[in-house]
Amino acid sequence: MMIRCYIRCGRFTAAVALAEEMERSGATPDRVTLVTAVTACSRAGDLSLGRRIHAYMDAVFGFSLPVANALLDMYMKNGCLEEAVKMFEQMPERNIISLTILVSGYALAGQLDKARALFYQCTEKDLILWTAMINACVQHGSSEEALTLFRDMRLQQVEPDRFTVVTLLTCCANIGALDQGEWIHQYAEGRKMKIDAVLGTALIEMYSKCGHVDKALHVFGRMQGRDAAAWTAIICGLATHGQASRALELFEEMQISKVKPDGITFIGVLSACCHGGLVDEGRKHFQAMKQVYRIEPRIEHYSCFVNLLGRAGVLDEAERLINDMPVNKDTMPLFGALLTGCKAHGNVEMSERLARRIAGQDSPKPGVNVLMSNVYATASRWEEAIRVRSEMAHPTVKKTAGCSSIEVKDADDGTNTGIYLMFQNQNG
Repeated sequence: MMIRCYIRCGRFTAAVALAEEMERSGATPDRVTLVTAVTACSRAGDLSLGRRIHAYMDAVFGFSLPVANALLDMYMKNGCLEEAVKMFEQMPERNIISLTILVSGYALAGQLDKARALFYQCTEKDLILWTAMINACVQHGSSEEALTLFRDMRLQQVEPDRFTVVTLLTCCANIGALDQGEWIHQYAEGRKMKIDAVLGTALIEMYSKCGHVDKALHVFGRMQGRDAAAWTAIICGLATHGQASRALELFEEMQISKVKPDGITFIGVLSACCHGGLVDEGRKHFQAMKQVYRIEPRIEHYSCFVNLLGRAGVLDEAERLINDMPVNKDTMPLFGALLTGCKAHGNVEMSERLARRIAGQDSPKPGVNVLMSNVYATASRWEEAIRVRSEMAHPTVKKTAGCSSIEVKDADDGTNTGIYLMFQNQNG
């Protein structure tokens, strides 16, 4: 069938257009055609034809559970939760697929409690339903609950499949559950699951986030069919753990392998350069993003590069980089990174320029005030440091800096002030 072929090729709009043409021709669709047409509507985000098919099923075709489930899935995946729930409640017949769709839909809508309640109402749960509920917990940060569900699933003699394993590894990565992650890895190998790009990437991320980048490297070395996500995962893992040289070596290997990096890959590459203090290398890769790979740098890339330049004391270049950027909540990390660099290298003049730009914003910036106070204190400009600290006493400033003070007889030569502020500088 042409509609199904279009769907397989990812041409969802064309599939919907063909289904509409079939509708206009007056042809009588069968159940398979209706399910396929609804799937096309769901993938294309075109609910108008889907709703007409729903009405056609109710008025002419008669109830069909496969068609109803396809419609239920269409409503859920396109954010029509109320329509989906109403349809579910009116369905004269349901099966475990219907329940799984609704559980996943509730999770997608951020209603984990309703997903959980529906899940526990079901007396006979299959692997797909268990996995849907585990995935819902992982999506909403309830990783401990996800692992508890996994243990319950095993007690019910339900064995996880590849998708369940990947979901559980993500869960272990989120909470640093190394022992559980290693057990799942051993389980996957015991079941002869191929360490392909998807499973391999999940293992790399789990081991990296649990602090065992050596094991992540071992998995990467055994992987079959490494894609951009796998290369990115190992590069980012190495960068996070300070192995800048190895991360950059692998990036070179990635390019030799003709695997195209994406924006996330470059976050790992720039982070590696930052950890290694490799300014020239970082500049080369930052420029290559646009010039070679046609990737527009995002705030995260600018933050990495500005941080690299700031740490290395290349402050003028960092300032030029952000001169044309607006000051807002998205760009504040850039200004914070450069201010930190100014503090480290004693550049008070640039700090003051940055502070004046930031001061034009309506909302208070307590973090900036702390940094400016520290800049002045590092330069032994105690009066300015005191002034900035006193401004932080305003009720809208939330940060409370720790402080210590030492009384030195009755001297009032600025030494007391310096000692007091040096302690604040350490804590703030």
